[in-house]
Amino acid sequence: MRTLRDLVRAFRTGDLARTAILVSTILRIPPELEKDFTVVDFALPGEDEIRALLDGMITANADTVPVRLDDRGRDRLTRAALGLTLAEAENAFALAMVDGGSLTESGVEVALAEKAQTIRKSGLLEVIRTAGHGGTVAIGSGAGESAR
Repeated sequence: MRTLRDLVRAFRTGDLARTAILVSTILRIPPELEKDFTVVDFALPGEDEIRALLDGMITANADTVPVRLDDRGRDRLTRAALGLTLAEAENAFALAMVDGGSLTESGVEVALAEKAQTIRKSGLLEVIRTAGHGGTVAIGSGAGESAR
């Protein structure tokens, strides 16, 4: 924390205009540093970007991974990855491709499981899978933690 405060002071008083950029998927700024930071939110990739990633991965792996998905299946897999970063979606799609040796409708469940794991890692939310909702993931407050 001391290093960051020193950095802020050096950047403000230096001869050249400078900016430090810290990138994180989770916003955790200590209260002592809040006044020294400006938060810029970047949107997660949209459906078109996720679909382009999926289509690119299918094309790149066409010689080694059989694809048994029609357009509807690709749409479902794309929607299952919404809310993930491109890197997280790529990991989910790669896992779906190697799971069973081909890309099938079961890839939707793989992508949803990867999304649930990402949410669990944050420790802020708990994922509750419910039956009868077509693979929808319901999200509730984290176990034992109050929302901030």
